[in-house]
Formats: sequence, C-alpha cells, structure tokens
Amino acid sequence: MTNGEKNDREDYALAGDVSVEEAREALQRFIDSHFNNPSEHARASIPADPRRDDDIRLGAFITRAERAFAALDGARMAMRESMAACQRA
Repeated sequence: MTNGEKNDREDYALAGDVSVEEAREALQRFIDSHFNNPSEHARASIPADPRRDDDIRLGAFITRAERAFAALDGARMAMRESMAACQRA
C-alpha cells in the first residue's frame, strides 16, 4: 500500500458517514467547478479536512458503497449455497 492509499484510508475513516444526499451535493459542486459555474465550487482545503472536503467525502462514500456491495454479494452467495444444500437434502 502506498502512502497516498494509506492517507486516503485514514481520511475516509475520519470522514464518518456520508449520506447519498451529501454525496450528490458534493458531486454537483465538482460539476459546477468543472464547468465554471459561479454558483459553487468543490470544497477542498490544505491541510485536508475529512469532515468538509468534497473529494474526501465522495471517496469515503464510494469506499463504503463498495464494502456494502461486497457484503451483499457474500450474503447472496451464502444464501445460494444454503439453498443448494437444502435441495440436496
């Protein structure tokens, strides 16, 4: 694991929970920044603030979503195996 990946993991842990609504708002700020929309810009700071910076908040949201999907896949596989065992019995 690189230092950057280690820092990201630490920042994502410090970010806490990120709601779908908050993730969408952060994404909209990135879009506004990209297209020079004067209404808002993505939030970022030095040093990084995991409770505020949009890049860290979105990264934390994506990381947690990946973990949730992986857990669901594991549960689905376990259920399939259990059903197959019941059918064999």
